[in-house]
Amino acid sequence: MASVSNSLPGWTVRTFAFTATTSSTLIKLESTSGGVSCGLAIDDFTVDGP
Repeated sequence: MASVSNSLPGWTVRTFAFTATTSSTLIKLESTSGGVSCGLAIDDFTVDGP
């Protein structure tokens, strides 16, 4: 997991590797920070296949 704060909104590059278990796999992105008004912030999301 990666996070940034509202007071210091810097971007951090994160890489996650996973293996799909079927030919169609759902990737779900959601905020893990409860009680914040800004919600999830994502920039330049890429998925590479084999």
